[in-house]
Amino acid sequence: MKLSNALTSGALVAHAAAATSGDFTILTMNVAGLPAILNPNGVPGGKEASAKTIGSKFAQYGYDVIHMQEVSYVFRHDVLERESGGFG
Repeated sequence: MKLSNALTSGALVAHAAAATSGDFTILTMNVAGLPAILNPNGVPGGKEASAKTIGSKFAQYGYDVIHMQEVSYVFRHDVLERESGGFG
């Protein structure tokens, strides 16, 4: 393990240990982002329009953690990232 990783990990553990109470919100959602050949969805506007709507809702409700299911590597992550404010 690199020294920087060890220091970061140590800082995270110390921070986590210091938190004794609090709240956070978690959302898990199947965003149906598989390629159309596998899952066409039949939604007006297509997958890009759906991604914009989903991303704007993610940003609107300010979840702390979002787990997205069925996000394909060939899908346009740039659309979701632009509409939600980014991942990471």
